[in-house]
Amino acid sequence: MRVLRRGGAGMAVALAATVGLVQPDAGFSLQQESTLTRPDPDGAPTPVRVGMYVVDIEQIENARQQFVVDFVVDLIWRDPRLAGAPGRRSLHEVWHPQASLFNQRGIETLLPEVVAVEPDGSVRYLQRYYGSLAAPFDLRDFPFDTQALPVTLISVVYGPEQVEFVFAPELSGRAERLSVVAWEVGAGVAEEGAYAVSSDSAEHVEYLARIAYVLEARRAVNYYAWKVVLPLVIIVLMSWAVFWVDPKHVGPQLGLSGTSILTLVAFLLSLSSVLPPISYLTRLDVFVYASLSLQFLAFVEALGSTYLAARDSHQLALRMDRTARVFFPSAFLVINLWFWT
Repeated sequence: MRVLRRGGAGMAVALAATVGLVQPDAGFSLQQESTLTRPDPDGAPTPVRVGMYVVDIEQIENARQQFVVDFVVDLIWRDPRLAGAPGRRSLHEVWHPQASLFNQRGIETLLPEVVAVEPDGSVRYLQRYYGSLAAPFDLRDFPFDTQALPVTLISVVYGPEQVEFVFAPELSGRAERLSVVAWEVGAGVAEEGAYAVSSDSAEHVEYLARIAYVLEARRAVNYYAWKVVLPLVIIVLMSWAVFWVDPKHVGPQLGLSGTSILTLVAFLLSLSSVLPPISYLTRLDVFVYASLSLQFLAFVEALGSTYLAARDSHQLALRMDRTARVFFPSAFLVINLWFWT
């Protein structure tokens, strides 16, 4: 994205509207620009206290890497030019920090866009949002992973030298009970800083004021333990019945081993509907692949024992089966210890 050095609020608003980050103020014109400049434009950055309260999290979507959330944003700043004229006004009639939800994927505003002005010139803008926010997940440790769910605000017009977002902990938090299932959501943590907007040249980098309220969500592993891991373990254990079948019975030996391999492959494919098309293996992927490899070795052992039995080496085939009765459970135990710890 090409970024121009700041050339006034009008240029910045037009630029932000062009890239689709924010809509221009209703009725904005060059004549109004002088009345909508920030307080003390040549002085220190205007402090804006920010409170974020999460009312509910309905869903966390792995495949789309987003979460559906209902939350409130509270912005408070002081404009001495409004002192002595308290009341409620349209947001577009006063200066405001042009805060926008940076990681939104589809957000609905639920309250009117109005501000409350106090006699001392304090201005408060309260808005409630509902919709989807993007959250890039690191799924390498799935299903034992912990993910960050950020609610990120940036000023699409002002940088940190003009607007300073200050986190207000007394106005922030989350509801005690949330609708989301299969996740344990912890307390939020504020992250203050700046967002760098790069341009065609490394020498022209512009920074925008930024603040984020990040919730930590830990996946509840019980669902995957009962719905995925336990059935997989049962399939693996069932397939070892071939080690107790006489090697002379070729059909049961190879049929049971082959069926278990196909079932594990189906399990692996079913995970694609839960996770996005990532380029790395998760912990659960490694567990399934290790189990699949072990089952393939069991298939090879069954094939070898039946071959020996057919070549009048029945006793050697039986010794192979007795060895397999110890080796394969031990190897699978090691795989499970790695997976769960």
